[in-house]
Amino acid sequence: MAFYAGLHGQQSFPVLSLEPGVVGVAAEGGEGTPSPMLSVVGLTLDNLQPHVTKANEHLPINNLQLQVSLHNGLKAFVVAGPPCTLYGLVSSLRKVKASSGLDQSKIPFSQHKPVFSMHFLVVGVPYHSEHL
Repeated sequence: MAFYAGLHGQQSFPVLSLEPGVVGVAAEGGEGTPSPMLSVVGLTLDNLQPHVTKANEHLPINNLQLQVSLHNGLKAFVVAGPPCTLYGLVSSLRKVKASSGLDQSKIPFSQHKPVFSMHFLVVGVPYHSEHL
């Protein structure tokens, strides 16, 4: 049964190729190879959802839009959508993310950049989402 569920998912979700440069930049950034699911750990839903909404504003209402598909904890979420659209979300989130090793101890707390991590899951289908 699990085999057929996976097979049907692969048949339902189109495989889209990405430019090698995009794959390289994502790998260098520590997010891994772009896939249909992105794990974001360290942001609350109130902080993550505006970025997802902003990304969706520029997309037609169809399978190109993103959605928060899994809530794994108060600060652990999985966003599902096409890899190219998720890469755009990653680019947007990089702008607000504190760089690794950044010392924020002398910055007022209200001006701290959020500390979180994100990485693409090693899957070929956006499970737990409306895309299937």
